Amino acid sequence: MAYSEATIEILDKDAIDDSRGLTEFIKVQFNPTEYSIEKSAQIAEIAIPGIDSPILQFIRGQNEKLSLELFFDTTRGGMGDGAQDVRDKTRSIYQLVKIQPKTHAPPRIQLTWGSLKFKAIVESVQQKFTLFSPNGTPLRATLTVTFREYKTLEDQLKELNLQSSDHTKERV
Repeated sequence: MAYSEATIEILDKDAIDDSRGLTEFIKVQFNPTEYSIEKSAQIAEIAIPGIDSPILQFIRGQNEKLSLELFFDTTRGGMGDGAQDVRDKTRSIYQLVKIQPKTHAPPRIQLTWGSLKFKAIVESVQQKFTLFSPNGTPLRATLTVTFREYKTLEDQLKELNLQSSDHTKERV
């Protein structure tokens, strides 16, 4: 089964800066082999003297986080002179965590891979270089990228769909 190519679309078109290696669509070289999604809630503990366990109170939810590894290889089947610096391929993804001059913030993005669509801001990028040419140029890299979910207030209120019982009172 062939999967569609994973792409990262920059939603903030004002943040696109070719001089920094950013384009509207960033295609990953190889699809990830796995990804993980994390969601948590902030809970407060209310301590009451004399009882065994504190009372738990839900405060708020946290953003979802999507983490994955992206692999890049520029060896072209060997370590010949034609091999390209792998940082030329990884630079655009690394720029997604940096403040952009026009928007004064990292850009909002959407990661699309098959049925996965994830609107987010890139929270962290870790680059690990694993193969080098004889002159020290990096040829292979693995990027560990964490995306933090981005939702507008309107989107969140629509999704919440809170339903409470009717406490209307009527007196005659």
